[in-house]
Amino acid sequence: MITRNSMDKLTNNAKTRTKAVITAVGAVLLIWFLLTSLWIGIDYGNCIGAAAALLLLMYGWYKPIVDSVIKNALKHTFGRIVCGIFLAAVLAAAAFVIIITVKVVGAASDTEVDGTVIVLGCKVNGTKASTTLADRLDTAAEYLRKHAQSMCIVTGGKGDDENISEAQCMEEYLTAVGIEKSRIIREEQAKNTRQNLLYSKAIIEKDGLNPRAVIVTSNYHLYRAGLIAQKLGMETYAYSAPVNLFILPPLYIRELLSILNQLVFVK
Repeated sequence: MITRNSMDKLTNNAKTRTKAVITAVGAVLLIWFLLTSLWIGIDYGNCIGAAAALLLLMYGWYKPIVDSVIKNALKHTFGRIVCGIFLAAVLAAAAFVIIITVKVVGAASDTEVDGTVIVLGCKVNGTKASTTLADRLDTAAEYLRKHAQSMCIVTGGKGDDENISEAQCMEEYLTAVGIEKSRIIREEQAKNTRQNLLYSKAIIEKDGLNPRAVIVTSNYHLYRAGLIAQKLGMETYAYSAPVNLFILPPLYIRELLSILNQLVFVK
């Protein structure tokens, strides 16, 4: 026979396990986001991820207290309103992430049409390509070997923490892997994705290059790049570069916020 005491013991054990699991998940995620800063530096992607992981860890650690506060709040009208607003915000954010993720995955396809390659810039560590930039350049080289008549625009200026421009780094990388320097055009003024595409478009028009632009960038970045290119009136095709899964979460958090800004605030 199951007694009341045995039921209470089972319930308490379940609550303890749940608390331990939530705390452990929060701790692992916090360490993960902190470690990614060693590869991609500190930005708002890993800062937001680390903050969310810390909140999850704290919730797990103080779960009984937090649950008690929520339970008491739901007894009052104001508390129910606050909890309702919070829940609605969480659901709206989840819906946005799901919808955009579907669009991002759908945009990360590879074209086989001939066109002018535009390689979007990314962080340079001193004079060396970062892991993400190297992945983009390897992908661009793959396309250029298959399309021997295509020209390539490498676009990206010099950041404050970079010793050379992203475009110079990209040109040197591509020539080192066998792409002819005569096929590469540097664009060294752009500071963001819109400028990457706007200035590359100007080069295509000025030099009479193939107007079909093949955008080479990280798979998670292609959707936003496509949105910007569409507003600039460009005919674009995608050629996606892979991303190291270990550093993808903070990069994707940053990209989601950039997409939100692009959809809501940029005309």
